[in-house]
Amino acid sequence: MMNVYDKDYIEESSFCLGEALDYVANICGMDTGVFLDIFITGGYAERFEKKDPSVVLGMSGTELACRVMIRSGLDLRFPDVAREFTDPSLEYWTGYFLAYLMWYSEVSFKDILECITLEKLSDSIPALLEVSPAEQKDMLISLIAEREKPVKLQHIRKECGYSQRELAELSGVNLRTLQQYEVRAKDINKAAASTLTALCSVLGCKITDIMEN
Repeated sequence: MMNVYDKDYIEESSFCLGEALDYVANICGMDTGVFLDIFITGGYAERFEKKDPSVVLGMSGTELACRVMIRSGLDLRFPDVAREFTDPSLEYWTGYFLAYLMWYSEVSFKDILECITLEKLSDSIPALLEVSPAEQKDMLISLIAEREKPVKLQHIRKECGYSQRELAELSGVNLRTLQQYEVRAKDINKAAASTLTALCSVLGCKITDIMEN
C-alpha cells in the first residue's frame, strides 16, 4: 500500500520535473530530449526512481535542471529565476506526467523513453488534463502497454519472412530507425514519404498498410 510519504514524494517529484523541463526549454532554450538524456546518464534519474529526497524535496525544479546540466560539464550561465506556474507550459506538463508515468508504471525513465517519444506524451496532454487523476493514470499506463502490441510494420515484415536487418538492407532504411518504428520509439506515421515508399516496395504493400491508427 502506498503511504503518505510516497504520495507526497510522487506529487513533489512531478512538480519538480515539470518545472525543470519548463526551465530548460523556455528559459535556457535547450532541447528537452537532450536534457532528459543528461538527466538519465548523469544518474539523477536513478536517484529520482529510488526516492532520494535530496533530489526533489531539497531543491526546486530550476535548481535540479542547473545541477543536472552542470554535472554534465556544460559551461553555461543559467538564469536564476523563480517561476509561477499559473499557466503551465506544455514542457511543464510533459515533465509532470513523465514523472507520474514513471511512478505508476514502475518503468524507469530510460525504458519509458525507449518506448514512447516525448512528442507522443506531449500530444496526450490536452486529453490528460480533461480527465480525473484515476483516468490520467489509466491513460498513461496505456502508453506503456502499447509497446507490447506489435506494430503493423512488424507484422507485415514477419509475414514476408524478413528479419529487421534484411528489410533494412533491401529498403535502404537505417536499421536503427526501423527498430525504433517497431518498438514505437519513433512514430512511423511521421516518417518521410521516401522511407515509407522504400519499405512498402520491399514488403509489397500499400503505405496505409504499415501506418498506425
